[in-house]
Amino acid sequence: FFFLMLRRPPRSTLDRSSAASDVYKRQEYMGQNYMARIWILIVLFLINKVLGTRNTADISELIVDENCFDKAGYTFFIFRAYMSNGQVDPNIKENLIRTNDYDTAVYISPCFKCGNPRKQIEDTCDAMDGTGFQYRPFIVVEDPNRWSDDYTKNIKFIEEIAREVDKQKECFDGIAIRTTKYEWEKIMGRDYYSFAGKYLWYVSSDKKKDFNDFQKFGGWDRPVLKQYIQNTQVCGNNVNLDLRAFREESTTLKKRIVRNNHQSFF
Repeated sequence: FFFLMLRRPPRSTLDRSSAASDVYKRQEYMGQNYMARIWILIVLFLINKVLGTRNTADISELIVDENCFDKAGYTFFIFRAYMSNGQVDPNIKENLIRTNDYDTAVYISPCFKCGNPRKQIEDTCDAMDGTGFQYRPFIVVEDPNRWSDDYTKNIKFIEEIAREVDKQKECFDGIAIRTTKYEWEKIMGRDYYSFAGKYLWYVSSDKKKDFNDFQKFGGWDRPVLKQYIQNTQVCGNNVNLDLRAFREESTTLKKRIVRNNHQSFF
C-alpha cells in the first residue's frame, strides 16, 4: 500500500501536460516571430517609399525657375545637350549654370544620318565648356527610323561616340545609355552587350513610379533611371518625369573639375 501511494502519476498524464506547454510556447514564439517579420516588411516598404526614389525631371528647353522645382521636390535635373537634328541644344550651358548647385546630368540625342559622330561630341563639349563639371552623358538610342537597318553601322556609330566621349575629359566622364528594350534590340540587335556595364536609363509610358515593368535586355539586369511620364507641366516647363533608384544614389553622373588634377564627386 505504501508503495502504491508513492508511485508517480501515469506517464500519459505527464506527457499531455508537457506537450500542451510546449505547444503553447511554440505558438507564442511563432506569433512573436511572425509579427516581427510583418513590422520589418512595413519598415522596408516605408523606407522604399520615402527614400527609395528621387523626383527627377528631364528638360529639353530653358528652365524657367529652378527654385520652384526645388520647392516641388525636384532636385535632380537631366538636360538635353545635343538634338537629334544634328545641332547643339542652345540652352544647355545656361541650364547647367542655373542648376550648378543641384545634382544634374545631360543627355545627347545623336544624329546618325548627319554622320561624323566625333564632331557631334566635340560640338557638345564646346557648348558645355566653362560649367566647372564633368558629366556622364546618356546617349539616346531611340526611334529606329532615325538609324540604319544595318546593326553593324549603328554599332560602329555608337562605339565611335563612346570613344570620343572618353577623349573629351574636360566635359565628360564615361558614358551611359538611354533606350528601351524594343528600340535597343531594333537598332543594335539582341546579341549586342558591349554597353552592359554602363548606366541605363529606360523609357516607359506606364505612368507608374516603380521599376516593376523593367525587363532585362542588352546585358542590363537593372536600370538607374526610368522615364515614366512624358510631356507634363512643372513650374512653367514642359518636362518628362523620371525615377532614380535609391540604390543607385552613389552613381556618379557629375563631377566637379579641380585644376590640381583632383576631382570631387557631386
